[in-house]
Amino acid sequence: MDAVLKRYTSIKQIEKNPSQYDIVIIGTPVWAINISTPVRTYIHNYKDGFKNVAFFCTSAGDRPKDTLKIFKDMENLCGKTPVALAGFGERDANSFAKVKEFAEKLNLK
Repeated sequence: MDAVLKRYTSIKQIEKNPSQYDIVIIGTPVWAINISTPVRTYIHNYKDGFKNVAFFCTSAGDRPKDTLKIFKDMENLCGKTPVALAGFGERDANSFAKVKEFAEKLNLK
């Protein structure tokens, strides 16, 4: 219900400040077609330290419209356009093709 109502929650204090990194990769499970509450809280609390972001989400189904909605919500919440996006559904569980494609978009060396 907290995910549907877009509420925040208590999360542990982070050990690494996101402002120390060139890119922060943020992943969330899909909860009722929304960002999970802990991830929503993390983005809300630390967005000012993000230089660049990339998003991924995982879900039991494969519903691209839902994934796009979640990514748009994440983008709006943190105020940054992501450099890469990836949605992983059930049928992606045994395939690394999407992971490789996502990693290539990050252009990490």
